[in-house]
Amino acid sequence: MAGFCGAAGGGDVSTDSLWAATGDIVVATGDDAATVLAVGSCSAILQIDCGTPAWTTTPSLAGLTATGDFTTTGAAIDWDLKDDCSSALSFDATCQAGILTFVTTNCSEGVTMSGTLGVTGALTATAGITVGSDGSGADVTFHSETGSDNLLWDASCEKLVITGTNGQVALSVADGDVYIADNIELGHACDTTLARASAGEVNIQGNRIYRAGGTDVAVADGGTNLSCYAVGDVVYASGTTALSKLAKPGTPAGEVLTFAACASAPSWVAAAGGGSNQHVNLRSTANQSIPTGTGTTAVIFQAAGEIDDTNCMHTGCEACVTIKVAGTYALHASTLFTGNCSGARNLYVYKNPSTHLGNVRWPQPAIAGNFQAQINLMLKLDACDVIQFRVNQSSGGSLNILTCANVTRFQATLLYED
Repeated sequence: MAGFCGAAGGGDVSTDSLWAATGDIVVATGDDAATVLAVGSCSAILQIDCGTPAWTTTPSLAGLTATGDFTTTGAAIDWDLKDDCSSALSFDATCQAGILTFVTTNCSEGVTMSGTLGVTGALTATAGITVGSDGSGADVTFHSETGSDNLLWDASCEKLVITGTNGQVALSVADGDVYIADNIELGHACDTTLARASAGEVNIQGNRIYRAGGTDVAVADGGTNLSCYAVGDVVYASGTTALSKLAKPGTPAGEVLTFAACASAPSWVAAAGGGSNQHVNLRSTANQSIPTGTGTTAVIFQAAGEIDDTNCMHTGCEACVTIKVAGTYALHASTLFTGNCSGARNLYVYKNPSTHLGNVRWPQPAIAGNFQAQINLMLKLDACDVIQFRVNQSSGGSLNILTCANVTRFQATLLYED
């Protein structure tokens, strides 16, 4: 062929002088003008750039629709697919850095898969991983190398389930703390709840766990419910579920521990040579009004009037003396009535407290001044007997028994121990 037919009736364009090599292409450059586009390099593509064709190995496409497959047969071929925000799906065949890379420019972009993603190699995430959405979660399972052993986040039951092998550690915290805001249930029956009671205090099923430096251990739990002692203190049962402590004796030294008859607690008392030193000596420290009539009135001996009491015999009742050791006792009682010549005067000794032990009677005083009366008895008494000194007068009006000269007194002395 000698040439191309010219446009608009013009002459032919000669091509004989344009050809240079096999594969050259003649490209029209204007009316009745042409040029040769030399053959491109291997794998080059002819692309039109602003109306002019050119060979390129990096073609740029404004839009491409493919109804079939794309296949690259060369080695180390990279692919980059970008959107309008320069986000990309990059296949790095040259450096092999991750091989397939998704790049997003804002949080609204991402990768959505409607099917299942299978990964046979290691999966590394440099940012967070979210499974499901708020209010619409999904289960997540991590399998172990042992069949049926796994870690499951159960979205519907809202719990993390670790299924391990019996006798082996299923959860291990190598370092750091474990924080639990609510309770811990031990076992499936929910009947062993480990809970915080207060700062430093823990309960199991509502029952306190005792610790060093914490709440005193209750007697019912095997403790004493006492937090401190002094050297020499004695702990004793003060009730069926209570313990108390008895402080060590002070002065004078040499006291002995005893549990007196009818007593509810042990006590320290002075050594009495085999327990026979039982003696109480009382005096009244306040005048006492005695009504006229046939009834009897117990004489009151205040604690301040205790002259001697070797075994706590005058304790708890100011009008009573309690016998602690059985035996034969000498009893002495005396008082001083206000002067009055009318009526009789009577002194009585009772026990427990209605048993009459003895009395003396003066039908009518022979003098108008103060009248002294006394009674002396020697009686066999049992431990726990309660003795009272009583008086009576019938002058027609109330009379005082007086404290002057320490005349109003009561004494009990053990003579012979049973």
